[in-house]
Amino acid sequence: ASLRSQARQVWSETAKLLRPTAPSTPVVMHLFSNGGAFLLEEMERVLLEEDRNHQGTRLSQDDVQLIRSRLKFGYQMFDSCPCYIRMAWDTTDLSKSFPHPAWTSTTASSTTTTTESTPPSGSWRQGLYTWGAACALTTWSLFTPWSLGHAHSFWNAMLDSRVCLHNVYLYTTTDLATDATQLERLMEHRQNEVGANCRSYKFDDSNHCRLDSDHPELYQNAIQE
Repeated sequence: ASLRSQARQVWSETAKLLRPTAPSTPVVMHLFSNGGAFLLEEMERVLLEEDRNHQGTRLSQDDVQLIRSRLKFGYQMFDSCPCYIRMAWDTTDLSKSFPHPAWTSTTASSTTTTTESTPPSGSWRQGLYTWGAACALTTWSLFTPWSLGHAHSFWNAMLDSRVCLHNVYLYTTTDLATDATQLERLMEHRQNEVGANCRSYKFDDSNHCRLDSDHPELYQNAIQE
């Protein structure tokens, strides 16, 4: 319910911004990780449902049509998402994709990323942090009604969405939270089966949602293009 409320609030604010603009003004969405993808799924569901029956909702039919018309030539940018959901993550994967800043430092160049570990005295704390992160994610998965029954339909929604057909994907093959192979299959499906125009920027280094900091110039160029 809270996610749906947030989705409606975002669309309501978007409609306010769009009303005084020229008809050629697009909607551009920039999403990070599955948090952004979950919200996107709910936002698209809100648009589709309120397009069919807008009585008692916060969006007027005019606002729904305004947003949808601007999304037709707008863009959705996916940074490190959508993540193909698996219920079991190795703690090694977690420590690499979500390094704690107090215990690791990352230096990056345009081609390589090197992670230097802290002295062994802090290793038990890093292990405890990683174990805690794994437990928190497992607990969330078990007790959130969304997660178990909805993972399959979430991925299908990302595969088959037709709300916006201009999609940009920024990802890295070393991101252990976002499965690059599954993401590439998703892009292929959207291009061949849905008719989407998919553009991708593939990197071979960086961690989860770190592309903008590890490759700022390339990242900005991707946005401007």
